[in-house]
Amino acid sequence: MAVRLPVILSQSAGGSNEQQGKEAGAVIQLMGIRGIDVSLIGPLVGGTLSSTDRLVLESQDRDFAIVASSSAADTIAALRSLGLRARRAPHPHDSEGEAGQGRRVFCLHWNDFNSSESLCQALQQILQDRQVVAVPISLGTGGAKPATAAPTTASPAERKSTAEPETPRKIDGAYKTQQETPAEKQLSRPATSTGMVDTDLDDLVEDLNDLNL
Repeated sequence: MAVRLPVILSQSAGGSNEQQGKEAGAVIQLMGIRGIDVSLIGPLVGGTLSSTDRLVLESQDRDFAIVASSSAADTIAALRSLGLRARRAPHPHDSEGEAGQGRRVFCLHWNDFNSSESLCQALQQILQDRQVVAVPISLGTGGAKPATAAPTTASPAERKSTAEPETPRKIDGAYKTQQETPAEKQLSRPATSTGMVDTDLDDLVEDLNDLNL
């Protein structure tokens, strides 16, 4: 999301022609700067704000900069008197800042700048400083790599089931493929012939009789 800087220009009460020219030039130049949203209101201190001016101030939902003919402390006090939760933010033309909650307000004074060009450069610098801070934050919130499933190891029973081929058997006149159970393997072994056992016993008896003789 692009970083933007709302800028509110508070007109000077009873300003000279030179001051009025500076204010008008600042409005025109700021409107052509990408990332800056400019608004013009009446005198913040020492004047009476219209309902439109109050609406402009109350609608600020993010940090903003304000240029006025009052000191930074008086500007913050005037904003708070209107019900805005504002705190003074430091910048190259105002080293002091306030901790706490509320919107950060970059306060600038008209008399600190000899021309509208120098004022616009100062506001551009504030915008660039905010953009530099926002870049690492956006990089840090990038999507995490998808988790990969850990390799699984087959159990001994699964490995045996995979390695041992199925044995075709003839059941009810048809061959069916099914893995034999241990009991079926025992039954499928060829039985020992009874005749062979009897023959071996007869030979043993004859050998014993010969020894007795």
